[in-house]
Formats: sequence, structure tokens, C-alpha cells
Amino acid sequence: MRLRHEFEVDRSVDEVWGRLWDVELVAGCIRGCTDVRTVEPFRSYAATISQSLGPFRVAFPLAIEVRDMQPPRSLSVAGTGRDARIASRVQGTLDACLSEADGGGTRVVVDVDLALQGRIATLGHGIVERKGRDELAHFAEALRETLSRSADAPGTEPVARDA
Repeated sequence: MRLRHEFEVDRSVDEVWGRLWDVELVAGCIRGCTDVRTVEPFRSYAATISQSLGPFRVAFPLAIEVRDMQPPRSLSVAGTGRDARIASRVQGTLDACLSEADGGGTRVVVDVDLALQGRIATLGHGIVERKGRDELAHFAEALRETLSRSADAPGTEPVARDA
């Protein structure tokens, strides 16, 4: 399942890029995201995502790897996780691209490619896609609001914090 969301924020590309490396800030924009930690700065992270999806309550401990970054323009991460309790797996990628917005500020494009396997995959494409679109829209709006009010955004260099 592929999903895309775009938004603009009244901050420079460099400011937005720096804030994307604030792991706690970004994780705080994801509903159900807990146990966030840096395994290796700018390379690997871990978190748990807990959600309700149809009749299932899932908790996926995720291993998240930075696949590629082109500072301060693009970032690509991949994540995998398994919920043994309901015999399901999730794997996906998230790509974020930053560019100057026409009226100033930064245009952010987030692309997600997500695959579910196991019992959770029996729910049907419509239910899963609707949930995915809702969660991505919530994440993007929360991130936009957070970035908009971040007056102390770091500079162009990635800054990672242990969560």
C-alpha cells in the first residue's frame, strides 16, 4: 500500500531538516508511538507502534534503519516489526522530501509504502488503506503544527537525541 501526504511549514528547509533529526519530536507526532530510542545516531532507531486495526490491537516493536539521506533535501527510512501475539508482521518505508515552498517556507512530501503480513492482513485492503491514510494524515498535520511552532530549530546538520 502506497500513501502520500504533502504540507507546507513556515520554516526554512534547513530548520525543518534539523528538526527531523529530533527523534522525540517526530515520534511525538505518531499516535501510539512509545519506547523510542536511538540505536546508532543517523543510522538506526527503535520504537513500538501500538494501534487498533479492525478487531485487532497490535503492538509492533520496530527496527528502523536510515536507508539514504541527502541533507537537507531528502531522507529515506525503512522499518520492520512483528507482533507475535497476533502472528503479524509489518514492513515499510518512509521517504520525506523537502523543497522551498512558492510563498516561502518549506514544502514537505511524505511517501509511505507499507506491507502487512499474517492475521492482520486478513482484514481487507479497504480497512487497512483507510487506517493508513488516517494515520499518515494525522502524523503529517501533527508534524506540520510542531514544526511551525518550533522557534528553536537547529541548523542544517542532523541532530539526534537519545529518546
